[in-house]
Amino acid sequence: MLPAAIVVVIVLAVGSYVLSGLILGPMLRRLERAFDEQERFIADASHQLKTPLSVLKSEIDSLNRADHCEKIHEFVNEASVELEYLGNLVEGLLILARTSAGEYSLVKNRVRIDELVLDILPRFDRIARKRGVNFKCNVEESGKPGDFEVHGDGGLLRSLFETLVDNALKHSPDGAVIDVGLRPAKGGVDVRIKDAGPGIHPEQHKKIFDRFYRAGHGGRGFGLGLAIAKNIADAHGAAITVVSSPGAGAEFIVRINKN
Repeated sequence: MLPAAIVVVIVLAVGSYVLSGLILGPMLRRLERAFDEQERFIADASHQLKTPLSVLKSEIDSLNRADHCEKIHEFVNEASVELEYLGNLVEGLLILARTSAGEYSLVKNRVRIDELVLDILPRFDRIARKRGVNFKCNVEESGKPGDFEVHGDGGLLRSLFETLVDNALKHSPDGAVIDVGLRPAKGGVDVRIKDAGPGIHPEQHKKIFDRFYRAGHGGRGFGLGLAIAKNIADAHGAAITVVSSPGAGAEFIVRINKN
């Protein structure tokens, strides 16, 4: 029979092993998932950055081989498009990285959501008119003061709604109507943006908020917009959801609490 002291040591050793497995195991698995996610993010971001850089290099090589006078205008136009694409991608990556890591310090003030959203729409007028797309706005007021006032970071909230309007415009066909609705909700404000696009299958509703996920409707994009919108909403304690089915368009709903 083993001495009591040895039994105690064995029990403590086994207990420590089991306890470390229960505590450290999940922690290590979370760390492993975080590292895997970071590696995927870097790989995806590198791939997205590589495409416009390759286009620019190709244009420069072509310009060097050709008559400058004939190619300069075409090159400048192409370079402008690619640089704008790169700028938007880098800005999106920075917002996404900072909000994901909790490093983005929210500058909170009183924000009128109705004024903010209505101020955003004219920015998209030129593109919308060119495609015959119209915005239909509906603001439901209860008559109470401060119906649409929330406490939040005006700059980030602007980015959130610009992203959703841009997303609706990209996925709506020419001649479509995009519905934008605002109404007071219990303890907050609801903003609804509905496009006339191909819709989203229910199985994809959660995936569309993942980084670099694209639902496969074609067109050029980074797959970052909705991930950024989700991060900004989360940073404000807001909820963002989608109501959609194939062929029925997609309606994104953001509920922002007043405080």
